[in-house]
Amino acid sequence: MQKLMLSAAIALAITGCNKKQDKPAPVATGSASADVPPECNEYKAAIEKLATCDKLPQQARDQLNAAYEQTSKGWANLPAAAKPNLASGCKAGTDAVIAAAHQACGW
Repeated sequence: MQKLMLSAAIALAITGCNKKQDKPAPVATGSASADVPPECNEYKAAIEKLATCDKLPQQARDQLNAAYEQTSKGWANLPAAAKPNLASGCKAGTDAVIAAAHQACGW
């Protein structure tokens, strides 16, 4: 489910509508912190950087932030056995966001 939401959000970021909106993208404020793998903090940083890219439609930036928020809220509820997989999931999310930013924003 998490990968599906991330894929959908990235697809919207790349192909999203070109409707210009004036309000700034909200910055991701989810659970990334010292209690998660460093890859998850890197994921949050990538989302925050992408939120500054004005070449992406506002709607796409908002959806990426919302997908991150929903995903990161679930991290606190993960059973201990699932925590080792969190690093690879966050790394995949970071890689996808960076790829979207590279294509759309030229970073």
